Amino acid sequence: MHLDIATSSLFLALPGVLSGVLLFKKRAFLGSILRFYIVLSAVIISLVSSLETVLYYEWGTKLHYKVFIHMANPGEAFRTAEVKHYLLFLTFLAFHFLGVSIFYKKLIKRNWKIDHLLGIGRAQIITRSAIYLSILTILAILMRGGIQPIPVNQSDCYYSKLRILNAAATNPTWNLFHSAIENRYNLGSHNPYAYMERSEAESIVNQIYMPVATDTTMIDSLQYRAPFQVLTTNKPNVIIIILESWSADLSEVIGELKRITPNFDKLAREGLIFRNMYATGNTSDQGIPAILSGTHALPIANVIGEPSKVHGLPSLGEAFDSLGYATSFYYGGQLSYGNIKGYVYNSKFERILEQDDFFGLPSGRLGIHDEYLFERHLEDLNKESQPFFSVVYTLSSHPPYDMPINKIIEFSVIENMYLNAVHYTDSCLGVYFERAKGEAWYENTLFLLISDHSHNTPIYSETINPGRFRMPMLLFGNVLKSEYRGQVIDKIASQIDVAPTLLGLLNVSHDAYLRSKNILDPATGQFAFYTWYNGFGWIRPNGSFAYIHDQDTYHEVIAVDSAHQQALIKEGKAYMQVIYQDFLDY
Repeated sequence: MHLDIATSSLFLALPGVLSGVLLFKKRAFLGSILRFYIVLSAVIISLVSSLETVLYYEWGTKLHYKVFIHMANPGEAFRTAEVKHYLLFLTFLAFHFLGVSIFYKKLIKRNWKIDHLLGIGRAQIITRSAIYLSILTILAILMRGGIQPIPVNQSDCYYSKLRILNAAATNPTWNLFHSAIENRYNLGSHNPYAYMERSEAESIVNQIYMPVATDTTMIDSLQYRAPFQVLTTNKPNVIIIILESWSADLSEVIGELKRITPNFDKLAREGLIFRNMYATGNTSDQGIPAILSGTHALPIANVIGEPSKVHGLPSLGEAFDSLGYATSFYYGGQLSYGNIKGYVYNSKFERILEQDDFFGLPSGRLGIHDEYLFERHLEDLNKESQPFFSVVYTLSSHPPYDMPINKIIEFSVIENMYLNAVHYTDSCLGVYFERAKGEAWYENTLFLLISDHSHNTPIYSETINPGRFRMPMLLFGNVLKSEYRGQVIDKIASQIDVAPTLLGLLNVSHDAYLRSKNILDPATGQFAFYTWYNGFGWIRPNGSFAYIHDQDTYHEVIAVDSAHQQALIKEGKAYMQVIYQDFLDY
């Protein structure tokens, strides 16, 4: 009901404002506007609901922004529709109109009176004005779904592993309008990043993914040595710990700061750590699907913000489920942010726990503190059947940093709370691993620690510099072969490469992750792509650049000479063009 109430409140916004005018001065035309608005709203809601009910079988998704693209050529839609579709649409539409008409006559038109509000005294005006302002305030709160930190969205309707039930529970009008707003740049299926002919861009990108020769690999056509096998088993338990907002700068092993993450650094010295791993975006709703589904962040769109695209994404949750693993996802806050909840439910996790599932545990403004999240995770794993695949997503290093410890580290005022929050989560990691080592399942478990995105640090890297997107990634556990423990991998990679790298360790196909690569395959090239609003960056071993699209300007281009610079820029632009086209075509 949360999304239904929010949608109703949004439709009531205009009548609410106009009714305030009518409190003080009679204006007949305002009454006419209100009547017209009610009829128009009823028509819109009825059309959307009826059309979605008919099209769901064909599309397999709720009504989304592409319906406006099809409206540009209505003849095609009419020619392809079957007679039964017309009949169903007209039946549902008649049903909606009948219901709205009855409610309108019984509840609204019968009580439509304006004159009784006029000629009242000052005291009544003050009283009614106060009531009116109170109602508008309540209406505003209902529009955003309440006073919680994260406004209402589709994810608040998700409750089942069956996608059709989640779709049925999501308000169709809200979903369509949200989809149109989120994809306002795509309504014409136009790629705003078309820097060259599509065939040329695809040819360049295909070349980027071609196997490359290395010091240890001789390539004959496409025959090359298999990726490094760094594990002692092909079927370990797997735990991914996603660290909120951790930057690579914070680790003494691969960064420049000291004493911030001593427990993580201890693990890094005993595990396999990646020095040049880059986030693809700068928010959690970009980082989570990047890690679990290998999806790129995009400048002006977000794939998990569009439910019609989400259900077809590959995901580690579904992959491990098909391998017979018990799967789970843990988060101490509200997963509804950025539609992460909808994405996780579509990822086929058996158990999904968020803030409301941790009864009575100490929490801050955003959710359960990390120490209690880790504690609950260990308790549940001891009851879990093996093999299992579990994701733990931390929270405490996200603003407002109200973790339950005093300040320990003193840096600049701006980053002081952030560093202390990371230090707190690091201390929770230390306790978690000490306890985990005593459990029976620990011996056969691979841990993968990675950040959802990076964060500014006292080093103050420019916002769009590559360094601002560098993040830690660590493989750890007794299933790691001894010769790889304590090693550092310098290969340039992206967090979208996590899924194929992890599946590659288990000798499982990762062909579904089309734009990702297995980092441990010596024949894969080195590159990373990152983005912010209307701009992107491209990183290669021999150069990098950042490009601000709407200003057509370059920031900090690093290249050995002008010829190489031109080639580097063309390569990065081709990549941007192709992955955005992937999004449009999806």
